[in-house]
Amino acid sequence: MRYHLYYIISGIFIILLAMITIIFDWGNKPVSDRTLQMFPYFSDVKSKIDKIDIRMPNTTVTLVKIKNNWFILSADSFPADSEVVNGLFHAIENLQLVRSKTQITKFFPRLHLLNPSLKQKIDGEGTRIIFSIGQDQPCADFIIGDILKSYHNKNYIRLFTRYANQGGAYLAQTKTDFNFHPSQFLSSQFGMPKTDEILSIRLEKNDIAILNLSQVDLKNESANKKISFMPPAIPNGKKLIYPDVLTDYVSALTTRLRPIDALTIPLNKDAPQVTMIFEMTRARIAKIYFWKTKEASFMRIIRDDISSPHNYYVYQIENSDYETFVQPLDKFLVSELAVNS
Repeated sequence: MRYHLYYIISGIFIILLAMITIIFDWGNKPVSDRTLQMFPYFSDVKSKIDKIDIRMPNTTVTLVKIKNNWFILSADSFPADSEVVNGLFHAIENLQLVRSKTQITKFFPRLHLLNPSLKQKIDGEGTRIIFSIGQDQPCADFIIGDILKSYHNKNYIRLFTRYANQGGAYLAQTKTDFNFHPSQFLSSQFGMPKTDEILSIRLEKNDIAILNLSQVDLKNESANKKISFMPPAIPNGKKLIYPDVLTDYVSALTTRLRPIDALTIPLNKDAPQVTMIFEMTRARIAKIYFWKTKEASFMRIIRDDISSPHNYYVYQIENSDYETFVQPLDKFLVSELAVNS
């Protein structure tokens, strides 16, 4: 009897082990074998799409296509970055549903899948993305919620989503988190000079120069020329924090200082408080005007070599960027005694 019971237990264990193995093997099959595209028809209609609404809990971005060019309607029709828009299209084409999560609507807030409200913030809101044809006929409308933090894959992430007007929640797989910011859609062609075309920079506050920089070794025409910026003179007893600090400053200025919003002129604003003047190659001049109000910081870029709609825009920038890039030379200096101690 004891041996009979032993064989029964052993048989059950073997069956369970086989079932676990089958489940494990199934769970490690390529994901493409058990996923469905959320919008399988999207590639057929994307060329007809002429409006995109992205509603986030705190703001809304609206893009429209006019004569094959995209513009940000919510940023005074500022030109949009076509690569970012195309990347969004590609993300939708590759958005795959892995499995159903819940059909119970009261669980949607837990996954941040509620439809964002344009009137008041509601806990549990997600990001709603609407693609329209004829600017008023939605062809794809869905809400993005939380990212699944327990899933680790170098090629994909998983998040929760649902169709905006019907159905339950799904676990989806994608290569982007759809965590867009309005500034991401702004075209990078907003007039900022490139580092290699800048000869000198002068920063003036109330008509007093607070920073002077010049490019050095400009006559070195080698292919691997290192661009460096230095002040005309360093005060006695002072040293730069590190040798290339001003070169790094100029590089950050021209690549990191990006607008977070664009507004057409005229804008009721204070007079520019700080002016940055760029002397550039081929006898060109560019100017950045900075000013700050109680609520926000702004800049405007004027160039004498570019005739484009960008000249008619004022850009809102991060307050922290205003503080970082509008500064005197003293910010980059340290006493020699401190260096040698």
